[in-house]
Amino acid sequence: MNMIKRYAKPLTCIATAVAMLPIHAAAGLHDLGVIVATARATLMATAPTASIEIAPLDPRVRLPRCSSALRASLPPSQSTHSSRIAVRVQCDGPTPWNVAVTAEVSTEMPVVVATRALRTGQAVSPADLEIVTRRVAGTGHCCATELGEVIGQTVRRPIGGGEPIRFEALETPPAIRRGELVTIVASNPGMEIRATGVALGDARSGEPVRIRHSSSLRIVQARADTPGVARVDR
Repeated sequence: MNMIKRYAKPLTCIATAVAMLPIHAAAGLHDLGVIVATARATLMATAPTASIEIAPLDPRVRLPRCSSALRASLPPSQSTHSSRIAVRVQCDGPTPWNVAVTAEVSTEMPVVVATRALRTGQAVSPADLEIVTRRVAGTGHCCATELGEVIGQTVRRPIGGGEPIRFEALETPPAIRRGELVTIVASNPGMEIRATGVALGDARSGEPVRIRHSSSLRIVQARADTPGVARVDR
């Protein structure tokens, strides 16, 4: 009996210490809830009206407590068009780490949709468009929200009737087209010279284009400016 009493108190202390070990270990780890909250705050700042669902991180994830403020970054804009977005949360402290927090994101918003099927190469006109409220995948930066963003653009890939107009489905039409008669402008301080020539290729505004001078037949290297006008760099 004396032997039992002799060891009872030490055994109780050891049991208490063992029970406290997870608590002390957890104190040195970063709260997973804070990591998730950081990811959510970043998504909400980017898309305030978005619906965001984030599953809790696996409790087996054990990251040392970060001594600096956490930073979160979104994937490239093309990736944020998807309904599933992986937000990268990282610690830049003495023991750096990073972890991906996956969120399901969708946004209900007014978007520009096609009133009819649009074919590749077609110039978009006001009659082809209307604005309706739709729920789209991602942060909502995938699609046009104003008619002015779409009218006059050229269809890069077919767009179905009723389909939201995505930016990657459009391209800016050339300011100058191959075979077109264009005005060549060369400027110097206080002087401007104009001539005409035939474009030897397509070029959007700001892009280089080769032009055959109408009189000398010399090839001039110019830069597309406005429709039908090219400028010679000096």
